[in-house]
Amino acid sequence: MGLDEIIQRWEALRRAPEQQDAVAMTIRRHLPRTLELFLELPNTAKPRHAEEFKGQISLMAEAVAKTRDDVVSKDLQTLRRNRLLLEEALADPDERLFRDL
Repeated sequence: MGLDEIIQRWEALRRAPEQQDAVAMTIRRHLPRTLELFLELPNTAKPRHAEEFKGQISLMAEAVAKTRDDVVSKDLQTLRRNRLLLEEALADPDERLFRDL
């Protein structure tokens, strides 16, 4: 899941506001600032400094990947908790007594 997928899941990120804020900060502040600074370089200097620009883009991509991983991890935890609740709700009360012994 890259930035595109995170944006597509934007509404789902409301459950993880800190992740939503991190992505918004990347999109609204860090990415435009990085692009602006690179574009302000003289054209003759851009090839020499392209690696620095790519490095900064990579840092942002890593941050987006971490956001993805955090959101997926929270979703999986919620799914696992739901399984436990479902198992408990669907369990035969007599069976549950024997299992708890």
